[in-house]
Amino acid sequence: MATFKRFAILCFLLAVSASLAFAQAPKSAGGLRGQVTDPSGAVVVGANITVTATDGSVQKTVSDKQGNYIVRALPAGTVTLSATAPALPLTPCPM
Repeated sequence: MATFKRFAILCFLLAVSASLAFAQAPKSAGGLRGQVTDPSGAVVVGANITVTATDGSVQKTVSDKQGNYIVRALPAGTVTLSATAPALPLTPCPM
């Protein structure tokens, strides 16, 4: 009986410590969605989008045929978005 009680306590402690480890895992705060346009308002297809977070993480994507892009699972905090394409000057946008 004492062995079973020790085993049950050990299982309980392992479950609690595992749940605490998962609770401290970094969580994403959201994402960005937008459309890349040139100064005249025309959509830019194939623009390279780079999002850099304050923690140093970088995510990249490319705008689709309507100029749209989506970046998911960004960490909490300020990010900087840059869009580059042959027809566009590089303009970082803090967000």
